[in-house]
Amino acid sequence: MKASGAFCVQANIRPQPVWFSASPELCLPGQGYLMSSPRDVRVGEGVSWRLITLEKGFAGKLGFAYTFFNQEGFRTSSHVGRIVRDVFDRTLYNRIDRWVMITVNSSVYGDDGLCGFLEKLKGVSP
Repeated sequence: MKASGAFCVQANIRPQPVWFSASPELCLPGQGYLMSSPRDVRVGEGVSWRLITLEKGFAGKLGFAYTFFNQEGFRTSSHVGRIVRDVFDRTLYNRIDRWVMITVNSSVYGDDGLCGFLEKLKGVSP
């Protein structure tokens, strides 16, 4: 899979736990994006990513992908899964998780192009 196009990778790190932080799928429509084709894919060594096709005005279609990691190495593309893990860790282990959300914005919105690029990130993410 060859990834050709423009890509922007961003790490959003929460220094303090935020219980009810909004998922990208709640924030993006508020910023004027029209979302379509949400899907979950596994890339590389089983890293789960959430892929969404975005449209805004006359910009055409854009690709967007995100995933979450915590300090224990737990990985998920599900916002609900992340919250459930927080509740589980706080209740059973008295541990407060710190999460990183990795997002990728792209001029490529097809699965082949996005997954090809995400495969290249395998050495960067835990």
